[in-house]
Amino acid sequence: MKKQVSVMLKISVLAIGGIFLLGSIASASIIVSTDFNGRIVSGATASNLNWNLNGVTSPGDLTVSAPDGLFDTPAAQDRFAVNRNLHNEGDWMLDIGLDVLAGNDIDLGVTTLDAFIFNNGGALQTVQRDLDLKFSLLDSSFSMLAEQSVLNIYANLGAVSQPSTVSFDFTGNTLTAGDMYYLRLTAFGQGPGNNAGIDNLTINGALVPSPVPEPSTLILLGVGLIGLVAYRRKAKN
Repeated sequence: MKKQVSVMLKISVLAIGGIFLLGSIASASIIVSTDFNGRIVSGATASNLNWNLNGVTSPGDLTVSAPDGLFDTPAAQDRFAVNRNLHNEGDWMLDIGLDVLAGNDIDLGVTTLDAFIFNNGGALQTVQRDLDLKFSLLDSSFSMLAEQSVLNIYANLGAVSQPSTVSFDFTGNTLTAGDMYYLRLTAFGQGPGNNAGIDNLTINGALVPSPVPEPSTLILLGVGLIGLVAYRRKAKN
């Protein structure tokens, strides 16, 4: 009987360890991305974005806070290019909804995008202009959770080479399964004037399985299994 109880104890320990191992596995991946290829522009809204998704529902169409909307010029094709002079007309904002599916939390990683600058006619700038971008992580009530800024993406100096890839590190921030969040992109900067746009937006992260029972609960479960086996063994004898 002692031998059987010992075997069952080992099995229980292995089972508990396996549960903890499964609970700790997080698959790093792209959570949300779009290359804006084939996007359709209507005023301030871009649709037909062909999102790549993992662990969240589709953010759907994207609408910018700019009265003059989006450029649909040859240089703006397959890009999200905003017809708003940052220095003469002010900042613009874009909210990207992150509705997390049930079953997995999401540990955010690095968000990347390609930044562009345009002139007032919607053509790519041929000289550098100041551009600053900020990503804010907001909860469902639009309260601030985290924020990352990248300044002087295109300094006001000399010739320009476009695009410029920009990264925002949100490591350490977790999106809870079943909850709604927003990533808000804000474009701003100092003069002289220019417009801005983005392409190849990618939000990276890791899916984390739903929480497993507390350690004390698992230990009690293991002890209970051992006791049950011992009782049944004794009853048979």
